[in-house]
Amino acid sequence: MERLADLGKNGPLLASAGDVSLFHCLFGRDAIRMAFDLLDDFPAVAYGTLLELARLQGVAHDPRHLVGAGIRTKSTTAARFRPGAYHNGSTWPMDSGVIADGLRRWGYVDFAADLEERILRGCCFTGGFPEFLRGEPDGSIAVNTAVVDAVADGVMNRLEQPPQANQGWTATRVWRILRRYG
Repeated sequence: MERLADLGKNGPLLASAGDVSLFHCLFGRDAIRMAFDLLDDFPAVAYGTLLELARLQGVAHDPRHLVGAGIRTKSTTAARFRPGAYHNGSTWPMDSGVIADGLRRWGYVDFAADLEERILRGCCFTGGFPEFLRGEPDGSIAVNTAVVDAVADGVMNRLEQPPQANQGWTATRVWRILRRYG
């Protein structure tokens, strides 16, 4: 078992190398950060594996994570959640596609297909291949249309920005989905 983090009173977060690999496969490049968001929501699983966290996030169809265009980068209950923030609540078609691939590999074919349909709906909504979409609390599909900046501790901070309208990895993901279904 690998010690991934010290969770204070909840003890260490332990996972086998295989579980870490699977979690990355299911949840892409933001996997560990997403795991810690889940620990905020589900502290009782602190002694479990990352695979169990993956099941809690994805397979449960948890509305705190699942939205009209895919899976949010942060739960709606996370302290830093903001629906249009770059990685603090938005949904990325490419990441949702990686999650769908992992779920399909582990036998969750219906949920994988559901995620891919959500990706396609998001792209249809925008009329392109957006870098990311908003993770609206009500689950609706929306896209940022303006830059939102705010001063925090005397420093200007970019809170939201419009996505790139046509992102290569999103176009590739849509191609893979359409290819799969002929």
